[in-house]
Amino acid sequence: MPWAKVRLDLGVAPRLITLDYHTDTSPPFRNYLKNQSDLNHPVTTDSELLAKMDFSKLSTIEEAISKLNNDEHIVTAIRAKIISSAFVVAHSAANTDLKTYEIHKIACRSVDRTGKAAKVDRSDFDKAI
Repeated sequence: MPWAKVRLDLGVAPRLITLDYHTDTSPPFRNYLKNQSDLNHPVTTDSELLAKMDFSKLSTIEEAISKLNNDEHIVTAIRAKIISSAFVVAHSAANTDLKTYEIHKIACRSVDRTGKAAKVDRSDFDKAI
């Protein structure tokens, strides 16, 4: 919710810079939607859930957050127009594919346990920041 408050105060979607162990760029609501499907509930889509998010109405953000799991916040915030792009410095980028970075304007730099740079080609979307 702090990102939504900043977005509201600024009047424009800011860019995010984050340092974390993982990239936190999993698809929005993936675990929530999977659990709904497993319970034979009528399944909504991530687009339907994102459409309910309005950064000027913090109650809609709180509702969405209650349906998010670990690692789903950055792409959700980008798709909800709370942030415009992200620059991620993470130890491990193994769980996110390059297409996700390109679509959502996420520039990522990752270093694996051996200290070598992970195979993340940033040439087309380094301009996100």
